[in-house]
Amino acid sequence: LDAPYSIELLNDELRVPENSDFTLRIALDGEVIPDRIYVVQEGSQLKLQREDQKEFSFTFRDVRRDQEFQIYGDGFYSENYTLEAIPVPGLLGFDVALDYPAYTGVKDEAFRNTGDFTVPEGTKVRWSFDTRNANNMLIFVGDSMHSAKVSAEDAYNFDLRILQNTSYALVPKGD
Repeated sequence: LDAPYSIELLNDELRVPENSDFTLRIALDGEVIPDRIYVVQEGSQLKLQREDQKEFSFTFRDVRRDQEFQIYGDGFYSENYTLEAIPVPGLLGFDVALDYPAYTGVKDEAFRNTGDFTVPEGTKVRWSFDTRNANNMLIFVGDSMHSAKVSAEDAYNFDLRILQNTSYALVPKGD
């Protein structure tokens, strides 16, 4: 038996960056529109918010993985839908190795997850990055942009000799 109404998804796509909220928007059309519509997920029924006569919405909170669901109303279930969680690139941590110039007499040092440091002119800095879901690691130094070299899966290295006072920013990139 077919439902006396049809369901139209109003979202362009069922995709959301992981760990983000996603608001599903639907419209019903037909002779009889149910008063209450639910998202059915893993056996639980979660009520959609009525926006107007025919439109409803439901917000999936903090989506960490793909979400399978159906729409239910007045005894009728929709087809199965999947809300896809899109992996977000992230920087998990990084090491900084400082190779000081011989003229300083300073012993080389290494730091973990330390972003600010002061070094004498001519110091060679090696960053080693641990990332997640990244296919590139960008380093912005002053007005220049550099790509780190891949050293292993989700790992990158970048070397730079510091010749003047400068700032830097780190940006993991995904697809």
